[in-house]
Amino acid sequence: MSGIVVASVFGGIGNQLFCWAAANAAARRAGLDFAVECSSFERDPFGRSFLLRGLGIEGLRESPYSALESLAVRGLTRLADRNRGYMRVAGCGVYTDPRGELNRALLERRLTGRCYLRGYWQSDRYFRELRGELRQAVTLQPCSANLLAADEVCVHIRSYKEEAAPSRVRLDKDYYHAAYARCRERVGHPRYVVYSDDLQWAKEKDLLPPKYEAGGDAHAAGCKAHDLCDLVAMSRFQNLVIANSSFSWWAAYLGDAGAWVQAPAAARGCWSSEDPLPAEWDEV
Repeated sequence: MSGIVVASVFGGIGNQLFCWAAANAAARRAGLDFAVECSSFERDPFGRSFLLRGLGIEGLRESPYSALESLAVRGLTRLADRNRGYMRVAGCGVYTDPRGELNRALLERRLTGRCYLRGYWQSDRYFRELRGELRQAVTLQPCSANLLAADEVCVHIRSYKEEAAPSRVRLDKDYYHAAYARCRERVGHPRYVVYSDDLQWAKEKDLLPPKYEAGGDAHAAGCKAHDLCDLVAMSRFQNLVIANSSFSWWAAYLGDAGAWVQAPAAARGCWSSEDPLPAEWDEV
């Protein structure tokens, strides 16, 4: 192979999965090598780290920037942001997703040479042809492998309280109660399992169903990464109500392709992407 796609990886595990999947698919389409670049975690404001290997994903090659390369890529990233997400000079291409807009150049061009992906890529348009392979690449097994009944519904509630001045739209009870009503219509007597970063906050905001079990409360001794374990455990449900969160987005996407997924509608203005939801998911 000649050339390589280097994906800068950012954020929590959900966003890391977006970066990995988009670059993996772009490299595959072009017949190029693929690597990840992880310098963002040296200065991550929330102390996050590179977690993809914890999901059992193999074959991840890291390609750190040299000092000169880092300066060049940052400069080209700024130019790409002003040029609809694409800039190419001297055999080097930089692709970005400013304001979450779909990058048509990445989707439609055949990549050549050394290519850098600098964005969050929060749409399955970038990698939907690899969905089956992406699911199989995540080999981590949850520490508690419970058999799930057809009437069990996974609910994810995210507070975003860690953001001092959140730009993220927080979902209110209108979304969750509309989703619960749909669950009653479709499932009959749903049994809810709620995963949340703050159940007390969710209760105060009236976001919880009347009866529920708290998910992720009983990890087995020796479970090393509770968040990763929860992500995989959530993916096993056949019914999901997700938040406007890359974490539960990926829990749903890594699950059975036939699962019923309810997601906050793009019209709510709560996503950062132009095309955030797979077509088969139900928007609420």
